Amino acid sequence: MIHDPRSMRLTRRNALKLLGGAGAAGLVGAGLSGCIRKPNRKIVSFAEMPEYMKPGEALSYASTWMEGPYPYGILIKTVDGRPIKVDGNPRHPINAGASTAAMQAACMALYDPLRMPAGGGPPDWNRIDARVVEALRRDKPVVLVTRATLGPSERALIRKFQMIRPHVRHIVWEPLADRARRSAWRRCYGADGEWLPRYDKARVIVTLGCDFLGTEPAALEAIRQFAWARAPHPADSTDRSDWSAMPRLYAFEGDVTLTGANADHRIALRPSQTPALVSALRNAVTGSAAAAGDAARLVPGCEAILEALIKDLKSHHGAALVVAGPEHPEPLHAAVALLNDALGAPGRTLEWNPSPAALPADDPADLAAALREDASTVFFMGVEPSQGFPDVDLGKIAQAAATSEKTLFVSHDLIPGCGGIEAALKLPGAHTLESWNDAEPRAGLWSLCQPTLAPLFGARQEADSLLAWMKSLAPEDPELRPCAAFHDFVRERWRRDVYPHCDAADSFDRFWEGALRAGVVDRRRTAPPPALQRAEAERLAAQDIPAARGLELVIRPHHAMHDGRFGQVAWLRELPHPLTQMVWDALPCAAAPTLATLPKNAAALFVPQPGMAKGVVSLACDAVHRHPRGAIV
Repeated sequence: MIHDPRSMRLTRRNALKLLGGAGAAGLVGAGLSGCIRKPNRKIVSFAEMPEYMKPGEALSYASTWMEGPYPYGILIKTVDGRPIKVDGNPRHPINAGASTAAMQAACMALYDPLRMPAGGGPPDWNRIDARVVEALRRDKPVVLVTRATLGPSERALIRKFQMIRPHVRHIVWEPLADRARRSAWRRCYGADGEWLPRYDKARVIVTLGCDFLGTEPAALEAIRQFAWARAPHPADSTDRSDWSAMPRLYAFEGDVTLTGANADHRIALRPSQTPALVSALRNAVTGSAAAAGDAARLVPGCEAILEALIKDLKSHHGAALVVAGPEHPEPLHAAVALLNDALGAPGRTLEWNPSPAALPADDPADLAAALREDASTVFFMGVEPSQGFPDVDLGKIAQAAATSEKTLFVSHDLIPGCGGIEAALKLPGAHTLESWNDAEPRAGLWSLCQPTLAPLFGARQEADSLLAWMKSLAPEDPELRPCAAFHDFVRERWRRDVYPHCDAADSFDRFWEGALRAGVVDRRRTAPPPALQRAEAERLAAQDIPAARGLELVIRPHHAMHDGRFGQVAWLRELPHPLTQMVWDALPCAAAPTLATLPKNAAALFVPQPGMAKGVVSLACDAVHRHPRGAIV
């Protein structure tokens, strides 16, 4: 229940009510104050209650979680039209009913009072639309900055925008994107896509700083696969005496992760030593016994573990898997691709997905160059790059663009003005629970995102705003003219691009209703893996990696707030870190031998973390959010 200050405005109707109340109060001697009604509440009940809805009884709606780094299926529990709980959708094959901490705290972000625009009242969208369209009509470049996890319909809308308005530069901003890994795959395999590890099919798993049980985008799926593979199954043996079917996990990492904590064998290794390890393992798998002995002596004190690892890799061809974390450079990922190819992983323990959920992220330098251009309009749609790691100067560059008299700077986000940039227009965006959208995390796996209530505080979905501006620029466009809102655009795209591929016997209307009920349409097809371009992979793997000097910093996504986008939710800040048990803040961690080399004043800022490699400092992304009114929270 949210108080609406506009309900206290004195109108002619309210004035007559007050006068009538004053007369009645004078007769009974009760005074005027007893006759003033309480302020109205924004959320109101149905004027005509649907037949399937009963007061006080909960209803669940299937939808898709679009706020996080991966589009999971969700079930939204509502009571009298108000969302009160978010859980995973059991019908969704990716998360299968599981949920993240951010999904559980979704209702806290939905009802956050910081979403209310400055001034307390709803924005005048007619005036805003007219101002934006006037700027878009200028013959100058336009910069559109969005998140990476755009749905297929949002991507189609942006492509249409680029057709209608020339010189639109689309920048994908994702501070913690696996830019190096995606780029290495694209160069080694000649196609844009991603490799999906199948932890339920592997018998030997080697992780190189990859926290697939903790902070990887599709961690819920990886956890389910790994847990299934490690659990006893009747098909293995009656008394479970044959443990060979259970996968063995080897972890090499500089910091301490949930994956490393669950590993059978864990070796603390600096990230700068990982390329030598991968090269030695590849030589040991494809070379002679002498090469295997050299690899086993690579890490002093761990010869027995490395010998067992090499033996397992050789004896499990087609059932082994090596995964590297996104923090490693491109040459290492190319070397891992060559090692997996030697192990026979592609097509067995690695599946190719030509339709990743996230777009390839642009480099921060590309965003900085775009902001320096003489653009007529700059849109920050659902992102705040000024707060993002790693380019600190990006905030200054964005602020310079925002204060330029020649550029209309538009910040359209869930919490308007949260980034601290003095944008000309700070527009409130809609939450996932208030939005229409869709997702395709795998080729042939489509899911829908549907709202459970109208946007609060007069907010509007970013896609709805972009569609309204596009219709003003091209009112006669046949694709946009029948679309009154983004819901219509999503529905028509599904009629054109999804429905024909589903072999549905029913009409499209029944197919659409069924997709809304289930939340997902699963028509996945196995894509043939692309062939490894060995010459290019060898050339990339042979590139020199700059030598590390001093301390090596490993930055991880926060276990609950990811890159800090959920930092305004107190529940998530109070959630203890699963390993350090820290709350509210994210402090750097280091091993005791590392802290002994630092000055006392500097060492006091670190949290001692046993198990880390010497010379490595780890830090989880935190968020320092700026209140729209200027305060720091």
